[in-house]
Amino acid sequence: MADIDKAGIKLKILCQPFLWCSKLLKRYRKRLIAAVIVTILLIFHFAVLPSAFGYYNEECSLDKTRLAHLRYLTSHVIHMFEELNQTYWLQSGTLLGAVRMGDIIPFDGDADIARLMLEDSKKEQATADAFHKRLLEFGISANMLVATYKNVKCDIMRHKTKVSATGKTIYPYLPARIIETRSERLKYLTATFEFPYSKIIPTVKLKFMGQNVSVPNDYMWVVQVSYPFTWRISFPYKWKCWLPSWS
Repeated sequence: MADIDKAGIKLKILCQPFLWCSKLLKRYRKRLIAAVIVTILLIFHFAVLPSAFGYYNEECSLDKTRLAHLRYLTSHVIHMFEELNQTYWLQSGTLLGAVRMGDIIPFDGDADIARLMLEDSKKEQATADAFHKRLLEFGISANMLVATYKNVKCDIMRHKTKVSATGKTIYPYLPARIIETRSERLKYLTATFEFPYSKIIPTVKLKFMGQNVSVPNDYMWVVQVSYPFTWRISFPYKWKCWLPSWS
């Protein structure tokens, strides 16, 4: 009997820290949950979102000068693709702006245009050279990945097609060096998507910045897939749009 009592005392001593922690957790549970939530938000604010969106820390809306520069750049990139008879379409935030307001969204940070690569590598290179050379005449520095003008840029996402058991799809093509340097923790935020070929090609025309430009064949479907939770509403990816008094 004495041995049992001793064993019970030892068990109580061993369990005491755990019981104390349990009581502490129950007592301060709400505060601990709040602290965890705040910590997660701070990590996203200072690390994750600035890495995912390069313009996250900028002022909410583009000033008149930057907006004019972005319109100028986007218009000339589109015109050049038209001139070179390339298959292109608006995508991401630029497509959303075209659908929502027929213009660049004021709180966007850049422009996004997609293009279908040519299968012939020599023709692809010749097109890239002509694209670069012609845009230089307008003060624009460009290759087939990005075009820049003064303090704004237009991302150009190259695409290829493939056929599988599920059908023909179109997917973003990135150089290996870009894929390798992508941060794994931002894999979801920086994800690119394969689309059914018929949802993109043939492209159709939509009014954008006063001109008819190419957009995906089923552009509303693409917008809804790309922005399943925010395509109906205005949802800026800049924190100063939500807390203007802090800017």
